[in-house]
Amino acid sequence: MAMRPVGALLFGLLADRFGRRIPLMANVIYFSVIELACGFAPNFTVFFILRALFGIGMGGEWGVGASLAMEAAPTKWRGILSGILQSGYSIGYLLAAIAARFLLPVWGWRPMFLDWRVARAAGALHPHQSAESEAWKQHRAATTADVLRSVASQWNGSCISSC
Repeated sequence: MAMRPVGALLFGLLADRFGRRIPLMANVIYFSVIELACGFAPNFTVFFILRALFGIGMGGEWGVGASLAMEAAPTKWRGILSGILQSGYSIGYLLAAIAARFLLPVWGWRPMFLDWRVARAAGALHPHQSAESEAWKQHRAATTADVLRSVASQWNGSCISSC
């Protein structure tokens, strides 16, 4: 969880520059491979490093995925859909606790990391899985420097009183 801001920054900049779809697909493949590798970690140190790398992927997926979803959602539904999206963590924690209670004693911890990630990564390669965001197309930055200038403009204090 501590590395999520790194992923949000990295993949967020990529998504603002190159669109939501391609960075999101790359991100899903990235964190799926890392998650799979966690199941084969030979010791705690390797496992810890892999989980930190996984956090980068989760930060990227959360920010870019949420952007793509909210930009595609009808304006009047964005509030409720955003709330449902935010409830994903608590639902995930509940499902993880249930899985730990019933599956951990039977299978151990490794299979918990060898689940559907491979199939999800393969699905991310499908080029028509999601359309590019119309909002991004309309407000696309021409260069990475333009993206960084846009971000910096929000940090200069002009937004604090009006946001």
